[in-house]
Amino acid sequence: MNDEIEREMAVVRQLTSSNRMRDALAKCQRLVADHPDAFDPLFHLAALYLLTDPKRAVTYLERAHAADPGHFETLTLLARANERVNDWPAARKWAQIVLDAEPSNVHGLAAMAAAQVEDGRAEEAVALIEENFKPGGPDAMADAAVYERLGRAREVMKDYRGAFDAFMSGNRIIQHSHADHIAGAAQIAGPPALERVTQFYQDLPVQPVPEPIDDLPDPAFLLGFPRSGTTLLENILAAHPRVETTDERPLLDPIANAAGSTQQSLSRFFAASDEELRRMRHWYWQNARKGPPPAGHVFVDKQPSNTIWLGLIAKVFPRARILFAVRDPRDVLLSNLFLTFDANPFGLHMLSPRDAAGYYGQVMTAGQAALRAFPGLAVHPVRYEYVVDDWEGEARAALDFLGAGWDDSVLNYRETLSQRRISTPSARQVTKPVYTSAREKWRRYDFVFEGIRDRLDPWTNHWGYPGWDA
Repeated sequence: MNDEIEREMAVVRQLTSSNRMRDALAKCQRLVADHPDAFDPLFHLAALYLLTDPKRAVTYLERAHAADPGHFETLTLLARANERVNDWPAARKWAQIVLDAEPSNVHGLAAMAAAQVEDGRAEEAVALIEENFKPGGPDAMADAAVYERLGRAREVMKDYRGAFDAFMSGNRIIQHSHADHIAGAAQIAGPPALERVTQFYQDLPVQPVPEPIDDLPDPAFLLGFPRSGTTLLENILAAHPRVETTDERPLLDPIANAAGSTQQSLSRFFAASDEELRRMRHWYWQNARKGPPPAGHVFVDKQPSNTIWLGLIAKVFPRARILFAVRDPRDVLLSNLFLTFDANPFGLHMLSPRDAAGYYGQVMTAGQAALRAFPGLAVHPVRYEYVVDDWEGEARAALDFLGAGWDDSVLNYRETLSQRRISTPSARQVTKPVYTSAREKWRRYDFVFEGIRDRLDPWTNHWGYPGWDA
């Protein structure tokens, strides 16, 4: 590596360590353009893309491998990235190369086990992990990912208690290794912040829908709770030629950061002048897509965790249309518990049944308190169970609500998935035909809810789901 690239890569690493990912990505892209065969920029660019755009990561990893075929970490990332994009032959190929060199490599084990489960060879996946997995390495998230694959395999084998034990083993690793982050996450969107936001919404008098303050359109929002079918719905809607969706980009974050979560900061926010609100609306559209969408097009901001900011949405975008995803809270809870999230504020509250049930209740309470304060907000519930029974009918109703109307291209939504970026953990499921096997999955894991049923009862009743013994 020449001196110029080395200096520039030092800057990229500094930007990355400072969490300035956008700046690091831009600098890396320029370096790759200027030095297309240089390994270091290619590898670092691929690593930056891995979490947000794994398809693009694969492209740069293949180029990095061509530049330095002996670089072992490139091989491990190729296994991981191809698993993320559901390219199972490639995932198996790279995972096997990794495991031939290092049989206990956690990335190779995770990718190979996932491929074996996908092939219907769950018993082989369990044997592979049990014979070779040595937890306690330097990458806690990778260890947790292996336990998640073990849980998946045991679930396929109908060993539900064994599957739950595996999933929770991974969660405990994350909980232990990210203990410091959990306290910080609580300040951002954890229980104390949610209690303050909910109390503020509850104390607000009922708000009328104000007169328009500018000519900008309001976006639509796809909210609810993660693992309620939002990624499936988003990708069905995105097949419509006049609908644009976002793949969980943090577009509302600047507005949420401006509002804060204290009584004083929220009071200031809700007292914003029309001029201040106009600036926020302009900021949003510039950040989202460098300006509002063309007339007749619908922009859907899909970020289910923004449910806690429903009041802010109503204040800044009073004519927004809200698609609210609903799913049996017990299935939502299991689905979140059984996924290895990145160490983000949401995922760090999804590590134990009790914490997850409590957090679900707090998020939903905040959302319902905002809807009480803003009854003029247009909301259309989309129930997951109805989508898996009749996805076309539910899509038609949602598109009518959004004002886009029907287009037959939506019928072929799965054909467009290969062209779309799906960065959420649901990517593996969304690429498959709509299936019903995840409905009432909680009945197979009834033992998980011992001692926490009272936390979920208000919400199963609220959404109209059957009781525990029904």
